[in-house]
Amino acid sequence: MDPSAAVILIVDDHPTMRGVIKSNLTQLGVSHIFEADDGQQALQLLHKNPINCVISDWNMPGMNGLELLLKIRADNKINKLLFMMVTAEADRENIQQAISAGVDEFLVKPFTPSKLSTKAQRLLQKNQHSQNSSNTLAALAGSTSPGKKPQPSPVKTLYWWWMILRPISM
Repeated sequence: MDPSAAVILIVDDHPTMRGVIKSNLTQLGVSHIFEADDGQQALQLLHKNPINCVISDWNMPGMNGLELLLKIRADNKINKLLFMMVTAEADRENIQQAISAGVDEFLVKPFTPSKLSTKAQRLLQKNQHSQNSSNTLAALAGSTSPGKKPQPSPVKTLYWWWMILRPISM
């Protein structure tokens, strides 16, 4: 997806972190950016605006990032949105929870601007791929195939390879 066509929602309870992410996205050419302080405000914005990507912190008061992700995936109107989780929660159980909930990208704090840019660009490319695939399938079949099994996300695949190949400490 052309960054200038992306509509991204940044969800974080810290205005400074939202500003850092927004600044980075602006440098990539993203000009349509919404901001929310928590998951509840994010859901309201998602239902009122044509947002196609969410970048959310995990730890927030009220509705946290994981709860937001679960609500998005359960809502047929917005469940196809791409979702990047930004968090200091890097332990295996939390990563597995996010993967199981359907996260598309995972960015661990502290992060560098280049790491954020790389992940954001990958998210935008996934959005483009998703739109192209949906358009192609719709054109060929008239609609998406309900019985077709979705492919696992690269985050999920990477996690499982990490689980298999990591050294086991005893």
